[in-house]
Amino acid sequence: MQLSTTKAQLMPLRLNKTAFYMLLLVVLGANPKLAHSFSFDTKDTITNLTKLDPDSILTKALFFDPSRWNAPFWVGTGGYGTARLDLFSMNIKKSTSTLGIDPFNYYGYELPFNSSPDSLGTRKTLITYHLGRKKEQHIDIDHRQHFRKGLSFGLMVGGNSTPGEFSRQLSAGRRFSLYADFKDSSSRYELKASYRFFRLFNQENGGISSDSVFENASSLDTKTLPVFLDNSSIKFRQNQYDLEHAIYLIKPLTRKFDLSVYHHLEHIRTSFLFESRSPDEGYFSNFWVDSTTTYDSTYFSTMANQLGVRMGSTLHVTRIIFQLGVLGEEVKYSTGSINLDTEKKNSLVIGAQLKNNKWIVSSSLIKSISGANNLWSSGLSVIYNGSKIGSFLLDASSGTYEPSYFSRFYFSNHFKWNNDFNNEKRARLRFVHQIPKFALDYGFDFSTIDGFVFHKEDALPQQFGKQLAIGKIHVKKVFLYRKIGSELVLNYNLSGNPNVVDLPQLGGYASIFYKNLLFKKALDLRAGADLAYWSEFYSQGYMPATGVFFQQSIDKTGGFPVVGLFADLTIKSATITFRLDHLNAGMGDRNYYGAWRYPIQGRSLKIGIRWMLKD
Repeated sequence: MQLSTTKAQLMPLRLNKTAFYMLLLVVLGANPKLAHSFSFDTKDTITNLTKLDPDSILTKALFFDPSRWNAPFWVGTGGYGTARLDLFSMNIKKSTSTLGIDPFNYYGYELPFNSSPDSLGTRKTLITYHLGRKKEQHIDIDHRQHFRKGLSFGLMVGGNSTPGEFSRQLSAGRRFSLYADFKDSSSRYELKASYRFFRLFNQENGGISSDSVFENASSLDTKTLPVFLDNSSIKFRQNQYDLEHAIYLIKPLTRKFDLSVYHHLEHIRTSFLFESRSPDEGYFSNFWVDSTTTYDSTYFSTMANQLGVRMGSTLHVTRIIFQLGVLGEEVKYSTGSINLDTEKKNSLVIGAQLKNNKWIVSSSLIKSISGANNLWSSGLSVIYNGSKIGSFLLDASSGTYEPSYFSRFYFSNHFKWNNDFNNEKRARLRFVHQIPKFALDYGFDFSTIDGFVFHKEDALPQQFGKQLAIGKIHVKKVFLYRKIGSELVLNYNLSGNPNVVDLPQLGGYASIFYKNLLFKKALDLRAGADLAYWSEFYSQGYMPATGVFFQQSIDKTGGFPVVGLFADLTIKSATITFRLDHLNAGMGDRNYYGAWRYPIQGRSLKIGIRWMLKD
């Protein structure tokens, strides 16, 4: 790879017996969007128990914050719209389409994997609105419509405005998605197309300037606490275009054998701009461009193009599919005033799947053939959906991956690096078992990584020279006795080296609630209390100039409960939720932080409505 610039070259396990921490769900198999098309279903069909069981209260009680749905704890810099780190999946995307660790991936729309109109009805519209303290609010509208057999359309639109708990924490976002499915009457052509847009403007304060001003204040006024940055902001913008279609040379359903040619095209453009109009020299160590009005910027564009053939055979109720294709990826990247030449690579894609009404067994292999140094990934997954023993997933994968473009080269006002990292070698074994009859979900997820790339206190990327082992054991259970219910989520975790990745040894969520049908069963009431807890650990810090979280070893957080009260009222297809979040804020020590030096939101009342309109 050549740099199109005249600037000078830039300078560049052993398991702890008592360290069991929260898992980073590291996906090591093939890119789930590019390794298959819509008729080659390798995506996990097992959903979270909170979706399987209608009596689960977790997502309803925490409807306003998606980063808390599947985790007993969270790492964040503020309210809805601010930077968040999902410690379960911070490294889930290992392809070249990754811009480092995306701190805003919660707030863009995740389109339905299968939006086939036949399973949606004629028209459905879901409206979600949330109002919190200090005029915090966000709204989302999801509309899906079936025009005729074989043709459907979907539209998602929404936005958020969050003033924040502390000075300089405003977040304002807009998002929009459009998608369509089409299948012609002769069943010879299928198409899925989508467009997604996401934009955020966030004020950034760099965190409070000292823990003591928050923890020891006799009368706490969060808006007057001193912060590191008093005039800084970021602008994040992303556009994504996706097209996948197939032409059947031999049609399915009419014969036992079918043959198709498929094509999948994905294009993503991302920009991240940080600006500080009055930079604090005590916060930034270096100024490479300007020390008065400064900026750090990253522009990133990827194009992934896959073309191949797929053969299928149906024997009774069992379908067997084989896939062979070529994947081409193109990356364009610029940072600050430096433009980089395009980086290209091509890979061979091979896949196979056996599927019937209970079993899905899938395997895949992606191997680079040009433009990259011996990159590959392989995976084998077994999914069973049964009525007696429930559903389970067993997944094994391994591969060699190139560190993200962002971690290898960056130059802007406050940071610069030019790293020649080795490829990462990863292996993963995962098991999940869900038994809806008993409202039970349990499993484990273990991974090993050679050459793990991470960020330390200086916010610079570095590579761990040894093998890192990480893992999680989890249990979810819902208990019901007449009109009283309880939900329990427990996670027990490990990290082979807490100096590289530190996670709480124990994380948990528990709720107790009362449920009843009132007013001649017209009103479904659920009301109760919940508690989230995680043990002490060195939480990640956040660098707003580059949008990355880093591992620090200065201050610990955790070891405190977060208590909430909630009431959920459902009338037909409309649900109104009231929640008093973090009820115990200020009771006892003020040691509750999300990210390092970023306290989590205090006591706050939130009101929301979810209304489903359908034919």
